[in-house]
Amino acid sequence: MLVTPASAAPTAPDVRWWSVYDQQIGSTWRYTPSSPGSLLRFEVELELEGHFTRELEFSADQDYAYWTEHSVPAGTGFTWSIRAVEAGGPGPWTSFSGKLGGRVPDPPSVSTTSHPDEDVLRVAWEPGTDEVLETRVDVVFDSVPDVVQRLSTTEGSLDVPHAGGRSTGTLRVMTRTAYGWSNEAVQEFVYEDQWAAPVWMQLKPRAGGFFVAWRSFKKSHKTIGSPDSWLVDVDGEPVDFEITRRRKDTIKGFERGLTHGTEHVVTVRGVTSDFGPGLPISATGRTFAAAEQMAASRVKPGRRGGDRTVLVSWGDPEWGEASPCCFRVTAVGRGSGGEKTTIRRFVGADLRRTDFGVGTQGPWRFTVEAKTGTGFSPVSGFSAKVRAR
Repeated sequence: MLVTPASAAPTAPDVRWWSVYDQQIGSTWRYTPSSPGSLLRFEVELELEGHFTRELEFSADQDYAYWTEHSVPAGTGFTWSIRAVEAGGPGPWTSFSGKLGGRVPDPPSVSTTSHPDEDVLRVAWEPGTDEVLETRVDVVFDSVPDVVQRLSTTEGSLDVPHAGGRSTGTLRVMTRTAYGWSNEAVQEFVYEDQWAAPVWMQLKPRAGGFFVAWRSFKKSHKTIGSPDSWLVDVDGEPVDFEITRRRKDTIKGFERGLTHGTEHVVTVRGVTSDFGPGLPISATGRTFAAAEQMAASRVKPGRRGGDRTVLVSWGDPEWGEASPCCFRVTAVGRGSGGEKTTIRRFVGADLRRTDFGVGTQGPWRFTVEAKTGTGFSPVSGFSAKVRAR
């Protein structure tokens, strides 16, 4: 037997706004059909108190409606109810009530104050009329621009909870009277508090340390600014952090001097003079075990007839945990004029010897280091002295 799955039932339209202008009623709504193509129309019942109920229809592609009612006097109360009708039948009603013969108030005048000791942003307003029944406040913080907090009250102010540290954002405030919702009052704000936690952090292991990067804020159209300084601690202890690059809200640098091959928790905070260390962001990582110190290299004079070279060779290194890069071979001796001279050259990780040109007879001594993606191994001991040929 073929079973056809039951279709989802229609839902009530979401009335976004409504208002009265003398004898005209206007409304906007949002609706998502239960399935594509299933919506047939919207039905409205307009109940006029003490008079009659008018039935109206609007097409499926509409999300607004206006109706002017001249058959009743100003001051008549009304209830506007709307529902969606789909192929499977009508959905539930959603309603609002008001009265004819007036106009919506002017937008309110909005102010904000920060109360970091209570973790709230206090929003207050002066309405455009004394007959306010409800005030609606939409709050958007720039750190999470896709999230809208909708709050409502019958009082003259409200508190927006916020424990995210110093932040910026936008308020949209509307008041409702018996004649509907006012236009929005749009107000940008700054919530003053300890510096907010960075929104992103990256920790890349190095031998005995980490490459650390973080971003102070998500990108927005506003200039957020910077804290007075940054505090970096490792396992709860502040450290001297080397910042190597700043680009807008992104900071990069290195933490060195940690034990090789050990796990650590790295924490970053912004610091301001008014509030001290801000909210933290943390990451856990393990430093790489570095390449081990190599034995002293073996040396002997270069090929006969050469241009003052030394044949330097060495054994296989213990590379540690990072990928091999190369070897750094260093010659220390007497250059032209008898002055002490140091020459450094890099050779590939697959080589175990090199014919090292020094230019003078010497004598010369050599060291060798293994280099990986995390840095150099400790310098080897010196080789025996040798004269170039």
